[in-house]
Amino acid sequence: MFLNAGDTFYTTTTLEEIPFDKYPDTDIFYGETMIVDEKGYQLGLRQKKLPHNLEWKHFKNGMVVCHQSILVKREMAPLFNLNYKLSSDVEWVLKCLKKSKQTVFTHSIIANFLTGGATHQRHSESLGERFQIMKENFGLFTTLLAHAKFAVAELLRKIGLLNNYRKNKVY
Repeated sequence: MFLNAGDTFYTTTTLEEIPFDKYPDTDIFYGETMIVDEKGYQLGLRQKKLPHNLEWKHFKNGMVVCHQSILVKREMAPLFNLNYKLSSDVEWVLKCLKKSKQTVFTHSIIANFLTGGATHQRHSESLGERFQIMKENFGLFTTLLAHAKFAVAELLRKIGLLNNYRKNKVY
């Protein structure tokens, strides 16, 4: 796994709480992500509810799980594609999930994600990279449809009909 500058584990015992011994053949463990602001205030969990059996195809509608909350067996983890300056995490997660034979949802919060990073600051460039990655993995039509849904959701957030975050309830 990797954490960006400013991101942290949810608690000091996060790694101890992940059931590695119970599921020794698991390729990927994943969990929830708490969004925090620059003062460390918890804003809530990511809006998207996590699937209980994560597969790469779940990403056709966007980044379902934050890379900060995904733990991948070392031998499965590819190098980052440095052609993507802001969204290489998306491609990295997709590659890992395509190779994975077993994923386990931890039903816990794994990481704190600090808002306002480089992807946020260079949002348009990031979206362009994500579009390219999605197009390569899901095709043009599926990617266009997904981005239309993103645009509608963003509009609903702006007018207050859709929340940015979920309450701190882990499913």
